[in-house]
Amino acid sequence: SNGWIDIPDGTIEEKWCPEEGKKVEEMLISIFRSEQGLADVFVITPFRIVADRLRQSIKRALLRENFSEDLCDEWVAEHIGTVHTFQGKETETVIFVLGAQGSNQGGSSLGNNQCESSKCRRLSCSEELLCGGE
Repeated sequence: SNGWIDIPDGTIEEKWCPEEGKKVEEMLISIFRSEQGLADVFVITPFRIVADRLRQSIKRALLRENFSEDLCDEWVAEHIGTVHTFQGKETETVIFVLGAQGSNQGGSSLGNNQCESSKCRRLSCSEELLCGGE
């Protein structure tokens, strides 16, 4: 199933919105608990700064769930990145994080434009595409 998850306005640091990061953490932990381990989920964003911050916050969340540091490092490196990083790759579940909610930040406006681009069409998920933003 596909879905849109509305993240209300929050604090914006460059293109990073910590509220989006927290929601992604919650979603991933829920998936990992139901799968009883780290699942093959891609977390994708148009912005490098957002990908970097997601890697940091997700790693902390995984460590709190008692996954080993090496396993956390490997998972975030292979499963969190920019649209460009994941072109041509496939997985069952993709979480697409739009980034910045503010009017000058540029992220939330991409929902109407960039997801129609050939870059996003080359991403393939057979089960779920979950987008988060305002």
